[in-house]
Formats: sequence, C-alpha cells, structure tokens
Amino acid sequence: MSIPKLYAIGTDEFDTELVGESYYLDAIKRILGVSEEDTIVEDFKVVLKFDNYNKFDENAVKALINGTMVGHLPKELARRHRDLVNRLGFKEVLMVCDGKAFRKRGKENWGIWLDYDLKKTSHHYTRSGKNIPTNKNGKNILVIVISLLVFFLVGTCGSASNEGVRDSFRIEAE
Repeated sequence: MSIPKLYAIGTDEFDTELVGESYYLDAIKRILGVSEEDTIVEDFKVVLKFDNYNKFDENAVKALINGTMVGHLPKELARRHRDLVNRLGFKEVLMVCDGKAFRKRGKENWGIWLDYDLKKTSHHYTRSGKNIPTNKNGKNILVIVISLLVFFLVGTCGSASNEGVRDSFRIEAE
C-alpha cells in the first residue's frame, strides 16, 4: 500500500529547524552539493515521514531529502504533526515541505530549516501546491467542510470511508 503525499503551504518564514543534522552531515553535503564556500542552500524539498522504529521517541518524524535521512522534527513538533495526520484521518502521510540549509562561514555543520509551522493556522495542505481557501479567521474552509461531511456520514451511516476524505484532499499516492 502506498503512502499518501500532502504538500505544506508555508509562509516563507522557515522557522522550523530540524534536529540531529550533525549525524547526517556527510549525506547533507553530498545531497545538496555544497562547497566549502557555501553558506546557504535554498529551494529544495524535504519529506517528513513517521519514524516508527525510533528507539528514542515513539512519535519521531524523520526528514528526508531525495530519500536520504537528514534529521528529525523536534520532539514536540513531531507529536503535533502525528496528531494532525491522525485528525485528517490518515495512518501516515508523506508531508512535503520547502527547505533551506544554512551554516556559518568557516563552520562545518549545516542546519536544515523548514517552511512548516503547525502553530500557525495559515498552513494548508494540497496536492497541487495551491492554497486551500480560508475564512477571515484563517481557518481552513476545506478542512471544516470535510470535518462536517465526515461527522455527518459517521452520524447517519455509522461509518465513513477514509477514501472520501482522501479524495477531497486531492492527495497523490506514490
């Protein structure tokens, strides 16, 4: 069974830093193709995937660039990310985020930052990368409509198909 993919629409703030990048420094430098002079790399995609076998954190979410692990979401954000995925009715998704990499001149370590912030209501998830409409309070109208639809289906039929929710989000499977 393939894992559905959602695209995070960010705010261009890149205020979510991954943790543990120092363990993957060689992979990061290889994937991003950085030189000794580079201090910033922009415009790449980071895929967030549940790390169900992490012995340190049962809620761990790993970050991948081109299929190679480069770090993890911070512990609290990983828990909230999993909660969001569950609220959307999925067992798991691949969340695609925009990424930037920074390092201080003369330093070895790179930091990976994501344009993904669950604290802000302005983040929406679509397949095409286009914003989902929001109301004047920034609430995601599509999520509200889908939630009401699921509630109605569950309330009147006793069960709801996750396929209907998934189709409504226009996600793609690999």
